[in-house]
Amino acid sequence: MHEAKSGLSKLVRELRDGVERKIVIAANNQPVAYLIAYEAAPVRPLGMDEGLYEVPGDLAAPDAQAAALFESGDLFPPAGR
Repeated sequence: MHEAKSGLSKLVRELRDGVERKIVIAANNQPVAYLIAYEAAPVRPLGMDEGLYEVPGDLAAPDAQAAALFESGDLFPPAGR
């Protein structure tokens, strides 16, 4: 643990530069944590699925069938039922 505290900058550089992919941090010779490099999620451009789906114009309109399911308790039955 002491080594990780005093050498954090060096450990981060090693992760950033690809020297290490994962560093195990131990306390009293027992592993307690991993220090890993951050990997950003790939960027998904807006509109990449354009034209693949058709969204109905009344998407937000009330749905009698869905309302009946909620009101009847069949969709989310009360506990113990």
